[in-house]
Amino acid sequence: MVKNEVKKYFKRRFVAQPKLKLDLDTIFFKSIIAIDSEMICGVFSEQEILEAVKQCGSYKSPGPNGFNFHFITNNWDVMG
Repeated sequence: MVKNEVKKYFKRRFVAQPKLKLDLDTIFFKSIIAIDSEMICGVFSEQEILEAVKQCGSYKSPGPNGFNFHFITNNWDVMG
């Protein structure tokens, strides 16, 4: 009896939802001017990267390599 009720509950709870289809044809995105595009695609210096890393929260979740920003900034001479 209880087993059947639990089974019915989870069947109702985890029913597959119909997939949503996104239509982006009617959405117009702003584009950036050429000089901004060049700046974004330009080469970053090591100093610029270090400054960006230092501005991140030191003890935030680690990245895919397992290191957080505190570890990276403290070992920049090796990791940089």
